[in-house]
Amino acid sequence: MRALGSDRVRTSGERVILLSAFSKGWTPRTPKSNTHSEYPGTTVLWEEQYFEVVEAAAADGERVRYVLEPWREEHTIRQFEHYSEEAEARRLADHELVKKQRRASAASQWSGVILGHLPEPAQRKLQNDLGISPSGITIISCIPLVTLFGVCVYLGIDAYMRGVKSPVPAWLFFILAFLAFESFIRFHVAMQQGRGIGSAIGTAVYILYWYASPNKAKLASPFGERGDKLFMLPAPDDVALRDELTLKGPILTLLSRSEQEQLAERYGFDYRQHAYGLTWLMLVCSLLGVVTSYVKVAAGAGASVLISMFLAAVVLLEQIVRLVQLRRGPAPSLFGALVRPFVRDLLR
Repeated sequence: MRALGSDRVRTSGERVILLSAFSKGWTPRTPKSNTHSEYPGTTVLWEEQYFEVVEAAAADGERVRYVLEPWREEHTIRQFEHYSEEAEARRLADHELVKKQRRASAASQWSGVILGHLPEPAQRKLQNDLGISPSGITIISCIPLVTLFGVCVYLGIDAYMRGVKSPVPAWLFFILAFLAFESFIRFHVAMQQGRGIGSAIGTAVYILYWYASPNKAKLASPFGERGDKLFMLPAPDDVALRDELTLKGPILTLLSRSEQEQLAERYGFDYRQHAYGLTWLMLVCSLLGVVTSYVKVAAGAGASVLISMFLAAVVLLEQIVRLVQLRRGPAPSLFGALVRPFVRDLLR
């Protein structure tokens, strides 16, 4: 294999080891674990042969060591890149631009709350221009919306317990509920697949801005780079089903035991891959709710805080019981009724 520019390359069997002077933005393979399935790394077309990035590790200074293996046909191409003179010239220009914009990078990290809502192509360009992690700013952008929704729920419950009108309008509550649910999905994708994903509102605003901009050449197209559409083929049914099970896997573990056994019989769903992470997250959040409510009750808070502490204690106790039950089989949750409407297509 012929290296380009200042890159260095050597082979080890079928593996190709590429030492690059700077990061190319290629994502390595995410290996299979007890909590998630395997996700292929970036697909690289190099001298008419397709490779998968299986490792990416920092070397001396800014150098990055990439390990590539021949592409496996059973995988679906998720991120595609060329290794050619034209592509390397573009990456080098992006890298030089990054050096000039180091100061802007720090400010942009703090702006991740907003930038994380941009579509994935725009986040990838930010990664090339400013060295920002797309998955990082996506996660940052999810936190305020979920927190704001939690505050609105608390205010609504408090107003109901005191017999007064909620200070949160119904229309605002439903909008925040949608944004919070969307944020959970985006957070899951960013954590599991290591890539950025924009929100519906952020993507819509960026598309309008992109169409109105007089200089589209300097902006990332919200519809992907030229050539991406060659690989935008519909996924096979089995791949689409696997992706859906992976995406909805954590919330599926909240269903009843019979429904989880039904999913296992039909689709090979394994609750052990998804249940523990969500259970521990719910346990920690409910424990924080119990502690904070207890402090307020001790300070003389009203009955609404006492009820909040009781509900948080119920959730906490349920998660402890579920952790014990998960050793023997699927463990249903009280929240299964809230999940069921979103997974009816899998339960039919």
